[in-house]
Amino acid sequence: KVPVFIAEIAPKERRGVLTTLNQFMIVIGGSTAFIFGTILSWRALSIIGLIPTVVLLLGLFFIPESPRWLAKRGLTKDFVAALQILRGKDADISQEAKEIQDYITSLEKLAKPKVLDLFQKRYLRSLTVDWSRAYGLPAIWWNQWSWFLC
Repeated sequence: KVPVFIAEIAPKERRGVLTTLNQFMIVIGGSTAFIFGTILSWRALSIIGLIPTVVLLLGLFFIPESPRWLAKRGLTKDFVAALQILRGKDADISQEAKEIQDYITSLEKLAKPKVLDLFQKRYLRSLTVDWSRAYGLPAIWWNQWSWFLC
């Protein structure tokens, strides 16, 4: 959900960079924790891991709602205010606000999908691939390593 939020609040020309940077930082954080885990005890590592958690938790109180989410809910005044906060006091948001409103309007015109729509012939291959990935590969893994667990 975080990459979606980043993409929703980021300016159009920076969306890709910021969402990629988010994923990159997750990998760097995991790698760093692994390296520190070879040096530090698990208790020290967990206490160090609390630092970014607390910083992010406190930062949550200062992040505005996503302007796209507010626009989709019909909260136009809040939508404009959140977009202005994200882009800065002096930024002209009229063009971006219009683009977001147009996008929301076009989304509302689309037919609402139903779960049964997934079982159409054109989606059959995708469903079988996902089914085999979700259930087939774990079964193969279990069969391969079950002798080791006995």
